Amino acid sequence: EDVNELLRIIQSISKRLAAHVNRRYEHSSRNRFPDIRQTLRKNMRSGGELLHLAFRKPRRNRVKLVVLCDVSKSMELYSTFFIQFMYAFQHVYSKTETFVFSTSLQRITNTIRQKNFEEAICSLNATNKGWGGGTKIGASLHQFVELFGAALINKKTIVLVLSDGWDKGKTDLLESSMQFLHTKA
Repeated sequence: EDVNELLRIIQSISKRLAAHVNRRYEHSSRNRFPDIRQTLRKNMRSGGELLHLAFRKPRRNRVKLVVLCDVSKSMELYSTFFIQFMYAFQHVYSKTETFVFSTSLQRITNTIRQKNFEEAICSLNATNKGWGGGTKIGASLHQFVELFGAALINKKTIVLVLSDGWDKGKTDLLESSMQFLHTKA
């Protein structure tokens, strides 16, 4: 019932993420900031007369969001809300990759891109693998790093891990995966 309200809130959050401005500039056709260097370069053919003006604007940072959500038994009460959150965020902010995990990792980005939330939930229920069971956070994060880490993670990526942290699994896998995420994202 509150998906529309959630979409509105997430839309305001995503606008702030998308509006983050870089210190570098890019060319612009609008009269924002004059670009002296490009103006002089354009007017060299006309003997230095300033006939053509060039402008620039601050370049926007395109931040990518990766969301990893725990859907184990201990998170059963919250997992529906988190899936609604991921659904709403993915419909507002296009650079979002979504994953769920319990004992193994599952990429659900394409599944929750459907137009209707109820259809997306039905598709997730049909394809769920081990939801509501145990948790292996370390193994799941390690699987994410091995399969998707190099392709999805860079310095412009924000990684959200939504979990209660109950069953960490192998702590050495968890530690190495979190170290990778910390250094790359």
